[in-house]
Amino acid sequence: MSYLQRSINRLRSTWITALREIIEGSLKKGQTSWLTTTPDPLTYQNSKLKRYFKIVKYMMEDTIL
Repeated sequence: MSYLQRSINRLRSTWITALREIIEGSLKKGQTSWLTTTPDPLTYQNSKLKRYFKIVKYMMEDTIL
């Protein structure tokens, strides 16, 4: 088994599940202002939720690299 395949299997089995639990836990503890129910893209662009997902994305990229 190649190193790449082992890495992919590890990410699928542990990392994705752990990341999902962290995100769900963080959002449950958060305030209602984190979740916007309006479909307006401009509202999402300026929301805390977008900034939070951007941080998560950077953390994921850092872990993979």
